[in-house]
Amino acid sequence: MESTYDLTPEMTAGAMPSTHTPHRTSRPPSVAVARVVVTAITGLFLYIGVRVGQEGSTTEIIVLLALLCAGAACTALAWWQATMGGLALVLVGVALAVFFIVVGGDDGLLLAGFFGVPYLLGGLLLFVGSVRSAGA
Repeated sequence: MESTYDLTPEMTAGAMPSTHTPHRTSRPPSVAVARVVVTAITGLFLYIGVRVGQEGSTTEIIVLLALLCAGAACTALAWWQATMGGLALVLVGVALAVFFIVVGGDDGLLLAGFFGVPYLLGGLLLFVGSVRSAGA
Protein backbone atom coordinates (compact mmCIF):
# COMPACT_ATOMS: atom_id res chain seq x y z
CA MET A 1 0.00 0.00 0.00
CA GLU A 2 1.50 3.29 -1.07
CA SER A 3 1.35 6.47 1.01
CA THR A 4 -0.33 9.53 -0.44
CA TYR A 5 2.21 11.88 1.10
CA ASP A 6 5.92 11.53 0.49
CA LEU A 7 7.69 13.01 3.55
CA THR A 8 11.24 12.08 2.60
CA PRO A 9 13.87 14.83 3.04
CA GLU A 10 14.22 15.17 -0.71
CA MET A 11 10.53 16.00 -1.11
CA THR A 12 10.23 18.34 1.90
CA ALA A 13 13.46 20.31 1.32
CA GLY A 14 11.65 23.42 0.08
CA ALA A 15 8.87 23.30 2.65
CA MET A 16 8.43 26.19 5.05
CA PRO A 17 9.78 25.63 8.54
CA SER A 18 7.33 25.23 11.35
CA THR A 19 6.45 28.49 13.10
CA HIS A 20 4.66 26.74 15.92
CA THR A 21 6.21 27.38 19.30
CA PRO A 22 5.13 25.22 22.21
CA HIS A 23 2.97 27.04 24.75
CA ARG A 24 4.33 27.10 28.28
CA THR A 25 1.57 25.99 30.61
CA SER A 26 3.26 26.55 33.95
CA ARG A 27 5.13 29.37 35.60
CA PRO A 28 8.86 29.15 36.27
CA PRO A 29 9.94 27.88 39.68
CA SER A 30 10.87 31.40 40.80
CA VAL A 31 7.21 32.43 40.71
CA ALA A 32 6.10 29.42 42.75
CA VAL A 33 8.88 29.91 45.31
CA ALA A 34 8.14 33.63 45.59
CA ARG A 35 4.44 32.94 46.16
CA VAL A 36 5.15 30.47 48.95
CA VAL A 37 7.78 32.65 50.63
CA VAL A 38 5.62 35.80 50.46
CA THR A 39 2.68 33.87 51.88
CA ALA A 40 4.78 32.63 54.80
CA ILE A 41 6.19 36.11 55.44
CA THR A 42 2.70 37.60 55.32
CA GLY A 43 1.48 35.07 57.87
CA LEU A 44 4.39 35.88 60.17
CA PHE A 45 3.86 39.63 59.82
CA LEU A 46 0.12 39.32 60.47
CA TYR A 47 0.87 37.30 63.60
CA ILE A 48 3.30 39.98 64.77
CA GLY A 49 0.79 42.72 63.93
CA VAL A 50 -2.03 41.04 65.82
CA ARG A 51 0.20 40.51 68.86
CA VAL A 52 1.24 44.17 68.81
CA GLY A 53 -2.37 45.23 68.20
CA GLN A 54 -3.48 43.49 71.40
CA GLU A 55 -1.31 45.85 73.45
CA GLY A 56 -3.29 48.92 72.44
CA SER A 57 -4.87 50.72 69.55
CA THR A 58 -2.85 53.80 68.75
CA THR A 59 -2.97 55.37 65.33
CA GLU A 60 0.39 53.83 64.45
CA ILE A 61 -0.84 50.31 65.23
CA ILE A 62 -4.00 50.83 63.19
CA VAL A 63 -1.95 52.06 60.20
CA LEU A 64 0.43 49.11 60.62
CA LEU A 65 -2.45 46.62 60.65
CA ALA A 66 -3.98 48.31 57.59
CA LEU A 67 -0.66 48.01 55.72
CA LEU A 68 -0.30 44.37 56.76
CA CYS A 69 -3.84 43.64 55.59
CA ALA A 70 -2.98 45.32 52.29
CA GLY A 71 0.05 43.01 52.13
CA ALA A 72 -2.22 40.01 52.69
CA ALA A 73 -4.56 41.18 49.92
CA CYS A 74 -1.61 41.66 47.56
CA THR A 75 -0.34 38.19 48.45
CA ALA A 76 -3.73 36.73 47.53
CA LEU A 77 -3.63 38.73 44.29
CA ALA A 78 -0.16 37.31 43.57
CA TRP A 79 -1.58 33.77 43.74
CA TRP A 80 -4.24 34.71 41.21
CA GLN A 81 -2.24 37.04 38.93
CA ALA A 82 1.53 37.04 39.43
CA THR A 83 2.42 40.14 37.44
CA MET A 84 -0.12 42.45 39.05
CA GLY A 85 0.38 40.91 42.48
CA GLY A 86 4.15 41.34 42.18
CA LEU A 87 3.79 45.05 41.44
CA ALA A 88 1.31 45.45 44.29
CA LEU A 89 3.69 43.69 46.69
CA VAL A 90 6.49 46.07 45.68
CA LEU A 91 4.23 49.01 46.51
CA VAL A 92 3.28 47.49 49.87
CA GLY A 93 6.98 46.90 50.61
CA VAL A 94 7.76 50.55 49.89
CA ALA A 95 4.79 51.68 52.00
CA LEU A 96 5.88 49.53 54.95
CA ALA A 97 9.48 50.74 54.64
CA VAL A 98 8.40 54.39 54.60
CA PHE A 99 6.03 53.79 57.52
CA PHE A 100 8.78 52.30 59.68
CA ILE A 101 11.31 54.95 58.71
CA VAL A 102 8.82 57.61 59.82
CA VAL A 103 7.62 56.02 63.08
CA GLY A 104 10.52 53.71 63.91
CA GLY A 105 12.75 56.20 65.68
CA ASP A 106 16.33 54.99 66.05
CA ASP A 107 15.46 51.53 64.73
CA GLY A 108 13.43 52.83 61.79
CA LEU A 109 15.89 51.74 59.12
CA LEU A 110 16.24 48.26 60.62
CA LEU A 111 12.46 47.85 60.87
CA ALA A 112 12.04 49.18 57.33
CA GLY A 113 14.46 46.54 56.10
CA PHE A 114 12.85 43.77 58.13
CA PHE A 115 9.28 44.52 57.03
CA GLY A 116 9.77 46.16 53.63
CA VAL A 117 12.55 44.19 51.93
CA PRO A 118 10.78 40.77 51.89
CA TYR A 119 7.82 42.28 50.04
CA LEU A 120 10.11 44.21 47.70
CA LEU A 121 12.18 41.15 46.80
CA GLY A 122 9.20 38.80 46.60
CA GLY A 123 7.26 41.26 44.45
CA LEU A 124 10.18 41.79 42.10
CA LEU A 125 10.76 38.04 41.81
CA LEU A 126 7.08 37.48 41.02
CA PHE A 127 6.97 40.29 38.48
CA VAL A 128 10.19 39.37 36.67
CA GLY A 129 9.38 35.65 36.67
CA SER A 130 5.89 36.15 35.31
CA VAL A 131 7.01 38.63 32.65
CA ARG A 132 9.78 36.27 31.52
CA SER A 133 7.42 33.32 31.29
CA ALA A 134 4.91 35.40 29.33
CA GLY A 135 7.62 36.47 26.90
CA ALA A 136 9.12 33.00 26.53
